[in-house]
Amino acid sequence: MLLSITIGVVCAALYMFFSANSVKEVAGISQSMLRQTSYVANIVNQQVYEIGNHLLNNPDIVTGMFNPEIDHLQEYRVVRALTDVQAGYPFLNFIGIYNGYTERYINNKGVSRQAEAELLDQTSKSSETAYSGLYPRTFKDPVTGAGERVFTFVLKPGFNSYLPKKGAIVININESYIQELVQQMRSNRADFIVIADDVGSILMQSDSESPLVNVGSEAYLNRMLTSKETSGSYTINIAHEKYLVSYVKSKELNWSFVSINRYKDLLSNLGRLRSIVLSIALAMFLAGVGAAIWLTNHMYDPLDKLLRKLNSTYAVRGDGARRKVNEYSLLGEAFQDITDKIASISPALQIAKKSHLLNYFKGSQIDLANRYLEPLKGRDFVAIVLKIDRFAAFSHIHSEQSQSLIRFAVCNIAQELTGMEAIVVATDEIGILGKLDSPILPITMHARLQDVQRHVEEYFKITVSIGIGTIVNTDIEIRNSYEKAKEALLNRFFAGAGRIFYGEDDEESTEEFRYPSALEKALVESIQASRDDNAVKEIDTLAVYVAELPYDQALLCLNQLVISMYRNFALVPACKNEANALMEMATSLTLYETVEEIISELKRICIAVSQAIRAKSKGRQGEIIEEIKAYIEQNYSKPDLSLDFIADQVQLTPGYLGKIFKAQSGLSFSDYLKNVRLEKAKELLLETDDSANTISERIGIFNTTYFYTVFKKKYGVSPAQYRSEALASRLKPPGEKTDTPE
Repeated sequence: MLLSITIGVVCAALYMFFSANSVKEVAGISQSMLRQTSYVANIVNQQVYEIGNHLLNNPDIVTGMFNPEIDHLQEYRVVRALTDVQAGYPFLNFIGIYNGYTERYINNKGVSRQAEAELLDQTSKSSETAYSGLYPRTFKDPVTGAGERVFTFVLKPGFNSYLPKKGAIVININESYIQELVQQMRSNRADFIVIADDVGSILMQSDSESPLVNVGSEAYLNRMLTSKETSGSYTINIAHEKYLVSYVKSKELNWSFVSINRYKDLLSNLGRLRSIVLSIALAMFLAGVGAAIWLTNHMYDPLDKLLRKLNSTYAVRGDGARRKVNEYSLLGEAFQDITDKIASISPALQIAKKSHLLNYFKGSQIDLANRYLEPLKGRDFVAIVLKIDRFAAFSHIHSEQSQSLIRFAVCNIAQELTGMEAIVVATDEIGILGKLDSPILPITMHARLQDVQRHVEEYFKITVSIGIGTIVNTDIEIRNSYEKAKEALLNRFFAGAGRIFYGEDDEESTEEFRYPSALEKALVESIQASRDDNAVKEIDTLAVYVAELPYDQALLCLNQLVISMYRNFALVPACKNEANALMEMATSLTLYETVEEIISELKRICIAVSQAIRAKSKGRQGEIIEEIKAYIEQNYSKPDLSLDFIADQVQLTPGYLGKIFKAQSGLSFSDYLKNVRLEKAKELLLETDDSANTISERIGIFNTTYFYTVFKKKYGVSPAQYRSEALASRLKPPGEKTDTPE
């Protein structure tokens, strides 16, 4: 112990000494790197001033900045000049000038005055306080619509010169340019570099695109901001981890360049140094332990003395010399010998008798003891399978230990009530092997199995479905009977849980499976039109159709329908959650035990999708229908005006548009168009002397016979009669009753 403590103290002291010197060295390297970064930033600042001076030497720029009147030709020359200047500086995003007299913002990027209102308003307020201002920001590209991050320098030429005050030069530098410069200067061991202003607002981070935030109150920057030193370093904990913070302050820009390093990664050789120190300490510790063991064995061995006292011949060779023996090995051999004897006489007959059932059912290769296997007695055999219903809920409610106990109890109940051998075949399945005296099931078999179901439900509050296989003649065919019993249980999918099903011989199906495409189309259209009742009816029709199919075809049909529903509604933003539910349902369809569960879940999802579409499109549908009505009022005279034409204009299917048009207006599209045309025909009959044929063509109906028919059907008189009766009513004295149609 003393040796170990000494080794630990010495190694820890040496490690801390080398670690402290390494940290000091890294801090110096980081500060040197940050000074170079600060120098690069100062050069960028100087280049900005050079660009500003260059622009002020251009008469077009100066005129465009202070011209009290708007001159578009002059502004074009300004844009040309700005573009020529930008060509010489690849790090520029765009350049602009601001004319405070005309409130015009001229730039070579196409950014509008409204888009830069916040920047320009801020520039106007600060025009009296400084020549230049720096604004790290994100602006929206007017062409692509993408956000771009820039450092914006705003120069006010009129601050300390003879030039007018209402004008500014806006120079936007790509943040990525400065970030690349910082990355080039960045040390390989620095986790990230932060550039902050004098109030703690982060201007840029070398490894992040996070929004610009003020972190002056954060401990790792607050200490640097309050320090009067222009450079330095210190250690601090950030998120429960130790970091080394080094900083350099720039007087020209009022910027602070901060390098942040994980303390444990300061030098690559720190980990190696720690490993070497630990290895040496471990080697010395093991050497000390080995020495202690050797001394213990040679100084005092109480077990050896006890054995020699009990047996005088122990560890003595034939020549009488003392022989060295491993006492622990001797005791281990004796214990193993006793264990083997106990294991050889343990009863395994019952296990062997049970194992042969599993071998018959599942074709298992397990053969624990063929010597115990007895020939099956009986002329005929039948396999029966008990399946625990709603097993997912069952396993969720009960622990694994409880599940095992319940399976064992159900197995015992089945064995006692049926008088047949039973075994647990799977986590949700119990197998029963029946030995029959004839190729016909006993009359009481069905009643006994019902007793099993009743007792299981009474004791454990669960239900079991039972599948009965075909009767076979030899024990080799028991597996076939077992497979038939499992196939019979597939009918639970259609008939429901808690029933007894009988297996039958295979019969080839002569009918070809056909997917109900028309039913799927009707269901999708009902959902798109938000007609919940129709959607539910279509799903009920699907349930009836699926119930007539074999199990595998039913699953295929349901799976194809669910995937089709997902394709139709996956891209609808309002139905994102429901689309995910459909995809999850498609991947886990085989886990549903009954078709009723699938139909119920499908109804729930379809109604949710319908409601989401209704909520999203309710307002939009009204707007579309009103636009269509306005279009009809203006273009009713076009003979080719139809539902297909309008649907193509609003990018909707004719069927869907026809449904929402009738739902919103109460009339079909054709009836509404016909009413508008007939109302226009009434006006023309009263206001013009045109013939009925001419009026028919003017309202877009070129079939005169059809015009006469629909006019008389709606108003009860022909067009000529309507005109004559209307004119006659005008000539009658006031107060005299008239039969003029409305």
